[in-house]
Amino acid sequence: MKSGYTFVLAAAVAALCGTAFAIEGGTCDVYTQKCTAYVTEPVGRDRTGRTQYAVVPKYYSCSSSARCTRDGNHCDINAGTNSAVCR
Repeated sequence: MKSGYTFVLAAAVAALCGTAFAIEGGTCDVYTQKCTAYVTEPVGRDRTGRTQYAVVPKYYSCSSSARCTRDGNHCDINAGTNSAVCR
């Protein structure tokens, strides 16, 4: 029950802000050198006109100076440059 409440609360905050949440980080993949983060985004409206949200994956390339060294390592995302600092 608590996770459902958190999701509804997250969607409400996103609606008030008019944008997806800031991305704090994700996990990296050694083979692809990509960082995967999950973000909440608006995906449409229901019959009553309320905005519906979904958690979707976003993929960011690891920067050439900060490569992923092990699957599942944390990576910090710079959404402005569409890249990640992997570890």
